[in-house]
This record gives sequence, C-alpha cells and structure tokens, in this order.
Amino acid sequence: MKYLSSILTNHPEVKCIPLWNGLLDKPGYVPGNISLTNYNGHIIYAVRLVSYLCYNFTQWPLINQMMYLQWPYTSIIVIGSIDGYYKQTELNIPMGNHLLWNMFQGPEDPRLYVWDDRVYMNIAHSGLVQDKVIQMVCRFNQEFTGIEQTWQVNSPNQYEKNWAPIQGKEHTFLYDPYTGNTITLCTDAENPDKFCNIQGQTTFLNMEGGSSQVIPYKDDQYLTITHNRKNWVNNCGYRATDYTHNFRIMEFDGDKLKTIKTYPFKFLAPGIEFCCGLAEDADDYYIGFSVMDSSVHVMKIPKDLFEQVLQELEAQECPPCESYWNNSFVSYFEGDRDFHTAMLSYINHIPWFNARKIIKGLRGNVNDDILDKLETNINVSRGPKQ
Repeated sequence: MKYLSSILTNHPEVKCIPLWNGLLDKPGYVPGNISLTNYNGHIIYAVRLVSYLCYNFTQWPLINQMMYLQWPYTSIIVIGSIDGYYKQTELNIPMGNHLLWNMFQGPEDPRLYVWDDRVYMNIAHSGLVQDKVIQMVCRFNQEFTGIEQTWQVNSPNQYEKNWAPIQGKEHTFLYDPYTGNTITLCTDAENPDKFCNIQGQTTFLNMEGGSSQVIPYKDDQYLTITHNRKNWVNNCGYRATDYTHNFRIMEFDGDKLKTIKTYPFKFLAPGIEFCCGLAEDADDYYIGFSVMDSSVHVMKIPKDLFEQVLQELEAQECPPCESYWNNSFVSYFEGDRDFHTAMLSYINHIPWFNARKIIKGLRGNVNDDILDKLETNINVSRGPKQ
C-alpha cells in the first residue's frame, strides 16, 4: 500500500502536523475526526470530540484495535479556523435519548460545505431516532459562531453515513462513490423548518464510502477522497480494522459522478484512519484526517505540486515500515497484545509521555525496551517525541 506520509520526506513544502490548537482542553475528550472548508478566505474546521465513558475490557478487548477505547461514548463538535480568525466554539447539538448498539450516542463525522455564502454542515447522528443513524444538516450564522437552523433528513434506510458534499452544487452529495450516485436535499413540505427529504437514488453497494467533500478540480473535473474499510477477527478472537483511501478524480455524467482515475493510499500507517476534510485556497490543498479516532491532523499540499504527488503515489513502492508492521501483526495474532498496543499508541501521534502512561496504565507489564524498540523502528512522519 502507498503511504502519503512518505511524500513529506521528498517534499518539505508538504506539511503534516497534529492539530492540537487547544482541542484537548476539554477534560475527558479526545479529537475524533476533522472536517475543513474555505469560508471567506479562511480554512475553517469542525472537529468531533469524543468522550469514552466506561471501560469493560472483558466485553470489548481491543475493539477497533485500541485497548484504551472505552465504550459507550458520546461526542460533541467544536468549530474554528486554523488561523484563529474564527474563534473555537463548542456547538450545542443535542445528544438524543437513544444509544445505538448500546455503544454510540451523539453526532459524528462532520462535513462542512459552503452554499450561497453560508456555511453548512452535514453530520451522522445516532441518538435522535431509535436504532437508526440519520443525517442532520446544520446552517451556521454568518459569523460562524453557532448554528442557527438544523434539519433532520428523512430516509427509509437504517444507517445514513458518509455523505460527501459536492462544493458548488446546492445541497448535493456523493452518495455512493462506486456507482457515482448523487442525492440532493429538498425541504419537507409539511415541516420545512425541521425536516428535509432526499431526491435521488439511495441504493448503496457498500464497496467504498465517501470521506471528504467533493471539490472542483480542473477541466470540469472534481476531486475527492474516498475510503475502504476491512474488518477481521484475529486468532485471539479480537476484532481489527484497517482503512485505505483513494484520491478519486471524477466528472459528472448526467446526475452521476463518474470516476476518471483513482490513486489508492494510506495516510500514515495501518489501522484506523479517516478523512472528513478536503479544502483549498489559492495556493494549497488542505486535507483533514484522523488517526485511531483520537487525534486529528491537517496535511497541506501546494497545488503546483499536487499532480506530482499523485504520480509519486502511483509509482511508490511499499515502504520499509510496511514489513515491520506486518511482522508486528504476526506477533499480535500470536497473542503479543502488549507490543501491538504500544505500536498503536505511538502511531496515534499522542504525546510520547502520554503514550507510555496509557500503555502502562492498562498493561502494567509492558517493558520500556518494547517502547524504545517501537520508537526506533517505526518510520512514520511525526514531530519530536514529548
């Protein structure tokens, strides 16, 4: 698999840094994922913060590959801008009264988009309707300090996730990247202030899901990032998940978005990675993604370098860290959970002293030499340890 992080080695002008920016100042919450868009010349963000409430190691060991994930969880969303022009604000979005699968509650996967000089956000919500994940659409005030209007989307489907807003198309979303189906929202005639309806085909083949927004690219084409997810259960009986992504160049064919070319990649390493943000300004593309549902990052790629980045991804060989990861997965499958936990915490880009603290707190028999070996051998793009 191709790693986008390896591009940073060859091109120092490509930047990728963890976005802390005070997001961890809320006790008990970690940043789960991030969306980006351009509003009035500023790259604004919406970050989902997650609170993992109760830990039951017997019931949920290594779920989603993270031994320190605690379930069930609730989440909130904060907004702001990378340059600080729009101050960080916590949104008031109701949690709802339902707990999906006895685990999930609240908003997730925010995606920002702009229409008619106003910022909107579509989110998946699992707390408002029993046993369903619905889509909500929120309109922000012009000052981008809060939500002034919210609509719930009526849908016959049980789970509505990963709608990718198409920038420049009025409330239109890429529904299924594999088929190219798009949908458009319209107000509900009976209750226009609270609900809206879907126009378009809502059949989803579950081959690949939307991730980032769909933004204009060149020659009437569009650029987006989509994702695949692979789940399996190892021979220790634990669930594991691995995500891959595609840069996808598309163009409209009627009301469908037809794929012209894809460039598969991973951001940093095997495991859970998710992208909810793709934005641009005059000079750069900005990609917002998360690692292990508990850290968020922004990658900035100059536009005049982007096609070269795609070409290098296409030509890239498997980096050395891939075989190291594969070897460690073998160790994990044989039951070496301590080493695997150490790996994931390090890849997670959390401050190093916190990584050691988390690992030792949950698995007191993890030796320092394991952590030292991990730090020495894993080749990923990150700042200096703290």
